[in-house]
Amino acid sequence: MSDNKESFQMTGGATSKPAKIEAHEGLRIGIRPPDTLPIVGNAIQFLKPRHVLFDWFVKCQQLFGHETFEISVPTLPPGVVINSPENLEFVLKNESTITKGEFFRSRSWDLFGYGIINATGDLWRAQRKAGLKFFSGANLDALVEHVLPEVYNDMTKKQLSQAAKDGTVVDLQQIFHDLTTTVVGHMAYDVRDYVTI
Repeated sequence: MSDNKESFQMTGGATSKPAKIEAHEGLRIGIRPPDTLPIVGNAIQFLKPRHVLFDWFVKCQQLFGHETFEISVPTLPPGVVINSPENLEFVLKNESTITKGEFFRSRSWDLFGYGIINATGDLWRAQRKAGLKFFSGANLDALVEHVLPEVYNDMTKKQLSQAAKDGTVVDLQQIFHDLTTTVVGHMAYDVRDYVTI
């Protein structure tokens, strides 16, 4: 990064204490969507149906282009929306300098524990290294071409077909959870038993 690039405080929705990061040239600091209100910020957008919220994000992206902008909701730290591939790459490559903070960690601990979502520093690097090997091109090819179709045909398709034949209601969340757990068990641990939790 060149010397004439300014730095700014990133206090994204996942961070509770600011982290200095370098901004790319031409980035304006602290820009917000035009419908941001005093006190409530962008909270009204988040109360709308999800498809309306997503439309709002698309409009913001069209308005700001590749610029990074800030959103806010009362009682939460400001969120930073990154549209620039270069800025996103920088954040991902320098994750250890942008801590998630206690605000995020305390709310996601029960679900993720010390997993990569909550990990920082050396623990994050070790998990990322393992994850990169797991999600290598060859492993993803095997997953998509062999493992997923095999597990789907042997387990999920049979369950769905039987439910359709019987006219019974199925819990799709449970079915997809079982499919995912079985596929990951097959890929990561070479366990070929079908898992139902």
